[in-house]
Amino acid sequence: RKRMPRTLEIADAVITDSEFVRREVIETFALNPARVHVVHLGVDDSFRPHSESETRDAMAAFGLRHGCYLLALATLEPRKNLERLLDAYERLDAGLRRQYPLVLAGATGWHANRLVERIDALAERGQARRLGYVAEDTLPQLVAGARALAFPSVYEGFGLPPLEAMASGVPVMASSASCIPEVTADAALLVPPD
Repeated sequence: RKRMPRTLEIADAVITDSEFVRREVIETFALNPARVHVVHLGVDDSFRPHSESETRDAMAAFGLRHGCYLLALATLEPRKNLERLLDAYERLDAGLRRQYPLVLAGATGWHANRLVERIDALAERGQARRLGYVAEDTLPQLVAGARALAFPSVYEGFGLPPLEAMASGVPVMASSASCIPEVTADAALLVPPD
């Protein structure tokens, strides 16, 4: 908090990874807009469509079937809006939930106890899986094996998982909040985060 204003003041230019964050930086620090530039993030080449045979080892390791799960890739914490995702998911028909279990991949973050309890209750009924942190070398297969990606986050500075899913040929349902509409353009189904 002490050093950031001075750092921004003396910098020749400031780079952000989204227009959304660019506007936040300009407004928060009263910067000249001409000094703040957007450079969007890219997706690693390993995120591409994968055949069922290419995902076989990852699917076996996680006890999943290619194309038969809904993936949520996020740290388990409030800003990721996973409580709302669970609310919506639990309203689906139980048969559909068994056919397409909700798979949550990501570390456990702050204020996650209630969320973990709800996921574990769904898991006991065969309707969800909590994988925890997934190694980078396995993540592309996990993403490519999903039927769809759910990304209901309330706030993101960029939101790389939707891009990774789209690069993998996986449909995306994401929040219409923060930078996510910018990142996904018209290639995702956007829904209000609430």
